[in-house]
Amino acid sequence: MARPEKPITGDGSVEKLARELRRLRALAGSPAPTYAQLAKAAHHSRSVLADAAAGHCCPTWEVTSDFITACGGVPDQEPWPTLWNEAHAAAGRTRDTSRQNHVEGPAAGKSQNEVRQAAAARSKPAQGSAQPDPWLASTPQEYRYQLHLLQVWSGASLQTICYSTGPDEWDISRIPYSTLHDALNHKRLRMPSLYVVRAIVTACGADVNEWVDVWRAINMKEFTRSNPPPAGLKT
Repeated sequence: MARPEKPITGDGSVEKLARELRRLRALAGSPAPTYAQLAKAAHHSRSVLADAAAGHCCPTWEVTSDFITACGGVPDQEPWPTLWNEAHAAAGRTRDTSRQNHVEGPAAGKSQNEVRQAAAARSKPAQGSAQPDPWLASTPQEYRYQLHLLQVWSGASLQTICYSTGPDEWDISRIPYSTLHDALNHKRLRMPSLYVVRAIVTACGADVNEWVDVWRAINMKEFTRSNPPPAGLKT
């Protein structure tokens, strides 16, 4: 027998979306379909779907839409677009706090390490199950570590991610398993390939744009640190 879900205690837009997703699942059958059953129809891992209805963070629209469809709903019909847009906006306001002190440098009177620790403390979920935040990373090693956390959080195995990357309609082959494994190695000093990052984040059901934005910010910071601009060039 499946364990009962933990109650959603908040009353914000993210929690409201999660409650409606739970309600929809409850109405989808008698008994309600399990997340494992929904995963087969939605083509997302059980943990990704369960987290979408947990109320810890806003799921991507793709995950939300596939969750609704798997439960027999119509994602393009209200209230779903409004619920998701409000949750996404609320989550964005929360992420802004982490962004402010990210790549630009530490806040006045605080070291970079203190800033990251403060951001991590604000972002740390009570139950330890919130989606990993790429904005907590400011170095290639930290970014790779967060990417690895995302893979663990999503429940997607490297084999699953590998199969999800191809072959596609152009018969482009899959990303090699070894390449995916290397991208998650936080001991590497360089940023992983953006193409590989996109593939991993997409397979894990997270917001690709968020991860790409952080990748570019860190990549540019690393480049300018190693390649200072010529004298007289305004940056």
